[in-house]
Amino acid sequence: MSAVAKIELRPFAMKTALIVDDDPQIEALLLRVLKPESWAVQHAVDNAAVFLLAQRKAFDLILTNQKTTGREDIELLRKIRRVRPHTRLIILTDQSTPSDVIEAMREGAFSYFSAPISMDALGAMIRTVLDEPCWDDGIGIISATPEWIRIFARCDLKTADRVLQFLDEFAELPDPERHAVGMAFREMLLNAIEHGGKFDPKSTLKSAMSAPATW
Repeated sequence: MSAVAKIELRPFAMKTALIVDDDPQIEALLLRVLKPESWAVQHAVDNAAVFLLAQRKAFDLILTNQKTTGREDIELLRKIRRVRPHTRLIILTDQSTPSDVIEAMREGAFSYFSAPISMDALGAMIRTVLDEPCWDDGIGIISATPEWIRIFARCDLKTADRVLQFLDEFAELPDPERHAVGMAFREMLLNAIEHGGKFDPKSTLKSAMSAPATW
């Protein structure tokens, strides 16, 4: 008597990304990074529409539009997280300050990008969304001013990437200097995660960075 394999079919849950319209470059990036068989991309006309949609359903990823300021997007984030506390929202903006970056971290933004935005860096951050099932307890601010920030971070590489993106936005430097400072801080952070935290996600480390006015 031959054995017959039984296959149980279960419904497959599509994930949904929500973006604000008027940016075909961002939409094209999402279509490249997010697998169409498992992700759907939905559009909203502005931040008010994003909030209305987020109240009705949970989205796996939300991206704002560069035409809004960092402060406007932080207010959107603050309202969304009252009703959807684990929402992954990436802020994209043309207008930003170090204070905005600090406030975005306090409010639990997944990441933060100001113009000019590197599509490669944004694509890598979106891929991090796919790999980070538990994320929103990984970064916290101990103390901060526009000139100084002290944080704690979970000891894993994905969290380190998110920290570095925030700190890159925090530092107001010309591109060559920003890259050099970012690389130096990345090396220090990764050494701390490896040798101090042993890549243990249950461990946290503390780190600090000053703004260029104090260098």
